[in-house]
Amino acid sequence: MVDSPATILVVDDDLVNRKLFEVLLCAQGYDLVFAVDGDEALKVVAKKPPDLILLDVMMPGMDGYKVAEIIKADFATANIPILMVTAQGDRSTRLIGLASGADDFLTKPVDRLELGLKVRNLLRIKKYDAKAKNFAVFLEQQVQARTVELQRFRNALDMGMDAIFLVNRTTLRFIDFNATACSLLGYARAELFELSPSEISCTTPVQLENIYEAAISGHGTNELKEFHLLHKNGSEIEVEIYWQALMIGADWVIVSVVRDITKRKEALRTLCITQSLM
Repeated sequence: MVDSPATILVVDDDLVNRKLFEVLLCAQGYDLVFAVDGDEALKVVAKKPPDLILLDVMMPGMDGYKVAEIIKADFATANIPILMVTAQGDRSTRLIGLASGADDFLTKPVDRLELGLKVRNLLRIKKYDAKAKNFAVFLEQQVQARTVELQRFRNALDMGMDAIFLVNRTTLRFIDFNATACSLLGYARAELFELSPSEISCTTPVQLENIYEAAISGHGTNELKEFHLLHKNGSEIEVEIYWQALMIGADWVIVSVVRDITKRKEALRTLCITQSLM
């Protein structure tokens, strides 16, 4: 796709100057629009913002400094580069222009080569700036979409009656867990994140790593195993755990689905005692 020619707004009360810019810039493939004073320039910008503004400083009524200040103060037009044209090239003139929002300066009489280079450079900077802003918007949209996705995942986890833990195989730290997991172990969410999987289990770290490796290799992922977890108060909780290994990005994530079987075990023990007494 070929880019359309850049549009340059020339703001100058002198017809000869406007004709000069027309000759110099149209030959380089730019589209030009004109304004004879500051008020007309602001109307043109409001109607259809140009890609660049060539702005004369000394004009009747509103001078170029004021025009630049108004354009740069408006969020919708602040990114339009302004090439300020002045008959004076002294330091104070440039400082006032910079304070007003000028991006660069041309001194009269205008040099054709300097004009072409400065116009091209300012348009290039504006193009890169637009790409950067578009990319920033894209990233923000991705972050928002990811946030919504993560919130949906969190809601799905929290709706489960079983405790669910997600552990990074490399770091052996929790990535996430649901509200049931916190309730089961008696920890607040922030507290549980400070613990490692081995610290909530009666199983040794080596045994736990072996279980994770078995899940990754595909062995034992479809069977439930009985374990004992540690409650915050120090008591043991009898649970049934199902492990599944998932590759997320470049890391293996071990998903543990944990069901509290304490009451079921107590009922079985009571039944056994009752039957033995009969």
